[in-house]
Amino acid sequence: MTTIYIYPKANVGLRGVAIGLDHKGLSLQKFSTTLKNKLENYIHSSCRKDIYVDVCDGSQSPEELLEKEEALVLISPYLKKEVKEKLPQIVLLTEDEFFSVSLDRIYRLIDNL
Repeated sequence: MTTIYIYPKANVGLRGVAIGLDHKGLSLQKFSTTLKNKLENYIHSSCRKDIYVDVCDGSQSPEELLEKEEALVLISPYLKKEVKEKLPQIVLLTEDEFFSVSLDRIYRLIDNL
């Protein structure tokens, strides 16, 4: 099974303070949840049962997530200073992709898994 991790926030500092933008407002869904739902709908419509989508809490680094299993890690554009894109499985999202406006590139990545 392949897992797609959405990485909206990262824990930094000694106390592990979470940084990263991931909310639309008090009563609205988080950006990462909206993105997760759209990716799950695409995966379901593609009849791919072997792909799971999860939103990370930032407690593990993207590299640690990749060690466990075959995975794709989608990084929030607001974390580009905190997370270094070193591996092809670690993808830095654009703002349009993170806000679920344009997901064509992500859909192509999913098709290639």
